[in-house]
Amino acid sequence: MRMRRLPLVLPLLIVSVLTAVAAVENANAGALARIKQACLEVGAEDFGLARIGMETAGELKVRNGCRRDVTVLRATASPSPFRAALPSRFRIAAGGARNLPVFFTPRDTSLVMGGFTLLTDQPRQHRIFVPAKGRGVSGPAIAVSPSNLEQTMVPGASGMAHLSISNSGGERLEIIVSAKGDPVPRPEKGWKVLYLNTILTGDWEDDFYRNLRTMTNVDTAESWDATRSLPTLDRMLEYDVVVAATANPWVDAVAAGNLLADYLESGGKVCLLGTALGENTNRLFGRIESYFPMPAARTAFAGNSGTLASHPITSGVGAFYSETALDDPATQGPGQGIPLGTYASGQLIGAYHPQSPIVVLNIGTTSLSGDVYVLLGNTLDFLGTSMAWMTTRPPADKSILVVPAHGMRVLDIAFNSHRLTAGTYHGVVRLLKDAGPGINPLEVPVALRISTAGRISLESGTLDFGTVWTGGRGTRSLRMANIGNAPIRISGFRTGLPAFSVAADLPLEIPAFSHVVTQAVYAPDAIGRDSAILEIRSDADGPERMVALIGTGVSPPRITVSPDRLEASVLQGRSVDRVLTIRNLGGDSMEATLHAVVEAGPGTPGTGPARMKVLYLQTMNSGDFESDFMWNVRSLANVESFTSYAAFESTPTLDYLRAFDAVLVVAGDPWADPVALGNVLADYVDAGGKVCLMHASLSTLPGRGLGGRITSPGYAPVPSGGNGGNGFFQSAEDEPIMEGITPELYSAATMAVTGVQGSARILGRYDSGNLIGAYNLLKPVVFININPWDGDHSWQTIPLLGNVFAHLSNFHTWVRPATRRIALPPGGEAQVRVTLGMPGGPGPGTYQGRLELSHNAPGAGSPLVIPATLTVEPEVNGSSAVVSSGAH
Repeated sequence: MRMRRLPLVLPLLIVSVLTAVAAVENANAGALARIKQACLEVGAEDFGLARIGMETAGELKVRNGCRRDVTVLRATASPSPFRAALPSRFRIAAGGARNLPVFFTPRDTSLVMGGFTLLTDQPRQHRIFVPAKGRGVSGPAIAVSPSNLEQTMVPGASGMAHLSISNSGGERLEIIVSAKGDPVPRPEKGWKVLYLNTILTGDWEDDFYRNLRTMTNVDTAESWDATRSLPTLDRMLEYDVVVAATANPWVDAVAAGNLLADYLESGGKVCLLGTALGENTNRLFGRIESYFPMPAARTAFAGNSGTLASHPITSGVGAFYSETALDDPATQGPGQGIPLGTYASGQLIGAYHPQSPIVVLNIGTTSLSGDVYVLLGNTLDFLGTSMAWMTTRPPADKSILVVPAHGMRVLDIAFNSHRLTAGTYHGVVRLLKDAGPGINPLEVPVALRISTAGRISLESGTLDFGTVWTGGRGTRSLRMANIGNAPIRISGFRTGLPAFSVAADLPLEIPAFSHVVTQAVYAPDAIGRDSAILEIRSDADGPERMVALIGTGVSPPRITVSPDRLEASVLQGRSVDRVLTIRNLGGDSMEATLHAVVEAGPGTPGTGPARMKVLYLQTMNSGDFESDFMWNVRSLANVESFTSYAAFESTPTLDYLRAFDAVLVVAGDPWADPVALGNVLADYVDAGGKVCLMHASLSTLPGRGLGGRITSPGYAPVPSGGNGGNGFFQSAEDEPIMEGITPELYSAATMAVTGVQGSARILGRYDSGNLIGAYNLLKPVVFININPWDGDHSWQTIPLLGNVFAHLSNFHTWVRPATRRIALPPGGEAQVRVTLGMPGGPGPGTYQGRLELSHNAPGAGSPLVIPATLTVEPEVNGSSAVVSSGAH
């Protein structure tokens, strides 16, 4: 029997198939091998895992390695899950390449092996087989349990629900998670706002805070000075919105940031003003950074508003201006921050978080104009009514939840009933899938039911009275908040120890979402430590609230002074020192203040009062505007009154000046008549008045600096000077005016003054070498090299001015204590040097004066008066001897 000869192409085809099968089965080979026959080289196709019933596209990459064109006559695919979508006839140019579309549609999860056959016009190898493989996989399939969420809570509580999301498919499932629900109703009287800031120092208020309190959608606004302490989380939760701003360092920037994050996660809402995100030592740190809708950036000058985004926050807002803003046009993270518009300079006006109730307004707190407060009011409404009662975990910046094939993930849903009235709040958790059967997006209904209840929250679980004098009373504020939505009736307090009590009229009513402050009292009748538990009895939900009370009874301070009078006899123009010994023989600390009092005599001014009437002689402002600087000075303990006089309009008379104990001179714009004013100020000093000159009042700029006799070496302690740039504290002299002043002293602008004139002493220096200030030894004139413009000086300026007024009040009397303030522990003793006599006067004769020693020791009378007598002898035959008598 004669064997039939096989065509040459068949062995080649068998070899190709075996090669392709070997490549498919070799798990370590990676991609399938390339097939080369005659002119054409084709890459084998591996479709990998493809979803069952869905067509997956691929490409055959064909390259012609010959110098002649090759025509592909036809293409077929086998088995049927593979499909070739090629033209019926096409040409591949010499040296060219072409990508040919092919497809794979699996019917089940088995591995499918086959390929594609290309028929060409190549003379010897016109049939080319290209192997392919693929495996079917089931697509993602979502199931959610439970199918709806229901939660019941008392007001002021928080809780967590869990949503199980399973994927029974063979591919991973990606879900975009979001939550939406009923907004919180706006209170009838408006929002309760906490202004958490490092702007305020002492009791003064900045303009921003004053405007915040008067906004129509604000019920109450309370300021918290975060340079000294931070509120508790419970205290913050008494407010609908916290507005945070900074100009000085936080008492703890990390703790402040963590506290704000806790507040957000407990249902609170936050508005940050731009500088809280600034790249400086004053910015916030901690977990709040993960919620920033804008990144931290350096602070720069901003300008006028430019383009506003269309959003409820910008509704009705037109042009406005902010002096400072963050110099960054970007939002924080992909999709986390949504911008509110841009300034003309390109900087962001602000941004908000799409899920968490936090907004950044890129403004400062000073030099604001236009519709800034409309913007702020809209922000409060946007935050206040936001749906913060339900949030998803993870938060919005990680809102894509991945469920692996045949796996499960648990989605946490956090609920907060912060300041919610009774009723049912509806919402949905929305799950937007990337693929798979079923409803998309899948929505899980949510219902939060808030019951009616009153709940007491205490700011502190302990009240420590410290040391209290036996026979006296110590008090501490007991702040009781109702974080519930129903009123509370407090029926009584019980301590179990008579030394402790609460001063309150009973019964005491606390309305919903409100608070009361009463006084807890400690009145020890014996020396020693006392403690008790205060029980607060009320109809509030939950157990009775208790507060630990602690105090220690001590004997009060007891003062003795020796000697009981001061006397001296000196030659004219000379002085002598005496020592005053002050002791504290009691059981508690004693504080005392010394103030000399003498009447005016020949060549000597009288002593000013302990609390002075000060005239603010200035060219800084117009109309009725009052600066923060004025509010600060007015709050000083040794300032009785502070009256402003616009000296750019007219020059005051000497009689007008003499109605005041001291004059504070400040220049911003030109004086009405700088020479006439300088002369009348010199006349005022000669008549016994006291003057403090600040910064530009001695400037060389035309019209801004004073002229006349006040600038001469006999009065001004420094010469006039030009611009000296910024001033950072470097050193201080041992002078009473610098008592208590720290290196935080700063001025944004100083005068270029490095030396004194006449009989003057310096107070200290800035790092530039310019003087912090100086004072005239012979006349009551002080120069302070600080610019008083709001925001251009540090908080140390105000206590420095307090020291200046104390110096001027006591200036140049013939009775001069070396220190003004004394603090003595129990059993402590202080020896104070007191100088009697003075250079340049008084003339021969006998003078009477006194030291007034104000103190906190009961029973001894305050102030204690130590009489002083000075006898001045005329100098005889040029003798320089000092005659002295009296107690030492």
